[in-house]
Amino acid sequence: MPAGSFRHGVASGEPGLTSVALWTRVTTSEATVPLRWVIAPDVAGDDGRASAATSPPSIEGVRTGTVVASYTDDHTVTVAVEGLSPGVRYRYHFEATDGSISPKGFTRTVPADAGGYRIGFTCCSRYGLGWFTAYRMLATEDCDLVVHLGDYIYEDATVWIPERQPDPGHEAQTLGDYRRRHAHHRLDLDLQALHRAAPMVALWDDHDVNNQSPEGDDLAARQRRADGQQAWREWLPLVTGRGEPIDRLVSVPGLVDIVTIDARYTGREPHHRAGPRPEPPQHLRILSDDQWLWLERTMAASSAPWRVLANQVHVGPMRLGSVPSVVRRGMRPIVNPDQWDGYPAERRRLFEILGGSGPTLLTSGDLHSTWSRRLSDDDGQPVAHEVTVPSVSGESYAFAFRRLTRLPVRFLDRVIRSLNDGIDFLDLHRHGYVVVDVGRDQLDVTAVLLDTVLEPTTGAERLRLASLTP
Repeated sequence: MPAGSFRHGVASGEPGLTSVALWTRVTTSEATVPLRWVIAPDVAGDDGRASAATSPPSIEGVRTGTVVASYTDDHTVTVAVEGLSPGVRYRYHFEATDGSISPKGFTRTVPADAGGYRIGFTCCSRYGLGWFTAYRMLATEDCDLVVHLGDYIYEDATVWIPERQPDPGHEAQTLGDYRRRHAHHRLDLDLQALHRAAPMVALWDDHDVNNQSPEGDDLAARQRRADGQQAWREWLPLVTGRGEPIDRLVSVPGLVDIVTIDARYTGREPHHRAGPRPEPPQHLRILSDDQWLWLERTMAASSAPWRVLANQVHVGPMRLGSVPSVVRRGMRPIVNPDQWDGYPAERRRLFEILGGSGPTLLTSGDLHSTWSRRLSDDDGQPVAHEVTVPSVSGESYAFAFRRLTRLPVRFLDRVIRSLNDGIDFLDLHRHGYVVVDVGRDQLDVTAVLLDTVLEPTTGAERLRLASLTP
C-alpha cells in the first residue's frame, strides 16, 4: 500500500455527548489493512480557526485505537469512539502500518449545556451537472453538525460539464457500480472539505439507489436496493449495521432535539405512477409502524425548547392545480405523490404529533428549490414551520419545469404561491444550502443561494428565511 493511500479523506458522524464515529477509506490491493486512529481535543485550533474547545482538567488527552480495513467493506472503516467529553472540538486522523497518514479532520461532541447550536442542511449532489461549491462554502460555516437529507450520489451518469464525468460512465446497477460512484464523489475536494469540518448525520434518498425508489418488489429490484444501500452505509460515517434503522436522535440537552427519519425506504409503500397527478385517495404508508411508534415516543419525551425534524421529502401541501372529481364533490387537487402529498392520511398523523409537541422546525430536501412556509392542520391550527433545502447541484426545479413544459417559470411561481398557503419565501432557480442557528429563545434559518454551479467559483446571496420564537 503506497503512501498517500487515504485518497478519499476522512469523515465523522453521529455525535453524542461522549461519543463520535470516525470514518476513512484505504486505497489498496491488499485484502486487509491494519489502521490506527488518533483523536485529541483541538485546544490549539490546528486548522487556523479559533477552537470552540477549552482545556479544563476534565478533558481527556490523546486517544488511540486500531481497526482493520477489509475488502468486504470496500476497505472503508467506521469506528465508534466512546468516553469523550461533551461539547469539545476534536482533531483526528488515521495511520497505516507503512507510515501513510490520512488528512486531519475535525469533529465535535454534543454540548451538555449550550446556549446555541448551529446545524447545516444539504442535499442532492449530482456530480455531472455542477460543481460542489455549496459543500465548500458550508464547510466554512463552523457548524456543530451537518445533516445530509439524501441523494448523496446519483445513480445516473448524466453530464452537463465536460470536466465532471461520473465514474462509472453508465447508470449504477450493481454493488461494484455504487461503490465506484461513491469513491468518485469522495475524490471531490469540496466534499472532502465538508466532511473534515464537522460531523454528519445522513439520510438516503431515491437517487442513492434509483430514481423513484422503491420501484417494486421483484428479486432484481430488491437486490439493486440492497446493493445501493450497502454502498451508502459503507461510505457514510454510520456505526449501524446492514438492515438496522437509519432514523436518528441527536439531543442537545436544554436546547434542541434533532430527529432524522427515513421517509423513503423503511416503511414507504410506493405509488405506481410518477409525476403530478390528482391527489391519491388511497391510504398508503410512508413510515412503518415501528417508525411511527419511535417518532411518537421521541417527540412526546422531548422537553427541549426546540425540535428539528428532518426527512427527505417535502411535507406541506404542494398544490399544482385541480381537476373535477368523480369520486367526491368539488375539485380534486393535482399534487406530486412522491412527497407527503401522496400520503395524506400519514401527513395528518404527523401533524397530530407535531400539534402535541413544542415548537418544531421541519426540514426537507428532494425538490431542488428553497421554501420557507408555515404549516397548519385541517382546522387551520399551526403545527410547524417547514424549510425545504436547495440542491447542491441537482437540476433545479425551475429548469426541470421549463425543460418539460416549455412554460415560463414565473407562471409556475405564481401558481404555487396562489394555490398553497403559508409560503414566506420561494426560490425555484438557485442551488445552495441552509444553516439553522438554535438558541434558547430564538431559532434562525438562513439560506445561502449560489449564482451558478456551472463554474467552480461563484458568488452567493445570504438570506434570512425565518426567525422563530417559542
